[in-house]
Amino acid sequence: MGGSSIWLLPPAGSEIESKLQRLIATTLPCVFPKAQLPLFPPHITLTDDVDPALDPPTVTSSIEVSAPPAIKFEKLNIGKTFFTRITLHLEKTEEIRALAIQCRMKYVTNGNAEEAKKWAESFTPHLSLVYMEGVPGQEEVKKVEEEVAKAGIKFGVEAWTGGSLTLVNCMKPIDQWKPEGVRPI
Repeated sequence: MGGSSIWLLPPAGSEIESKLQRLIATTLPCVFPKAQLPLFPPHITLTDDVDPALDPPTVTSSIEVSAPPAIKFEKLNIGKTFFTRITLHLEKTEEIRALAIQCRMKYVTNGNAEEAKKWAESFTPHLSLVYMEGVPGQEEVKKVEEEVAKAGIKFGVEAWTGGSLTLVNCMKPIDQWKPEGVRPI
C-alpha cells in the first residue's frame, strides 16, 4: 500500500459503524491478546497509491456518485497479508466496482480507463477487521467467527447504503491514519 488511499466509510453515527468499530477496537483484540493489533476506522479501500500531496476535500468532492452503493458482506476471509489478515469480503456490485474504477482512473492511472478497468478485475472489495503479522490458528478463527456473529454482522443482506468518501495518508504510521476531506454520499 503506497501513498494515500480513498476510502468509503460506513455512515457516521450508524449502528453498523458502531458494531464494526467495537469489533476492530475492543472485541477482536481480545482474541489475540499477545498481538499488538493496530486500531483503525472501519473502511472499504476504493483505491490506493494516490498522491499524498493532493488536497483531500478536492479529491473527495471530484468523485461522482450517481447512486450511493449498497454494501453487502459476503463472507469472513482470512487473508495472506498484514492488511488483509481478517476481512469481511463484500459483494462486488457494479456501484462499488464503478466507484473504485473512477477513483483509480482519476487519481492513479492519469485518466487511463483501460488500465483502471484491468486493475478492477483483481480488485476485491473488503472491510478489514484485523491487521496482523502471522496467520491465526483454527481456534482463533472460530472465535473471530463467533464474535462477528455476536456483533450482529450478517452476510448476504445489506449492511448499509452510502456512507462517506475520504482520503487518508497511508504513508503515516497506522495510528496516525486520519480521514480527511470526508464527504457524505
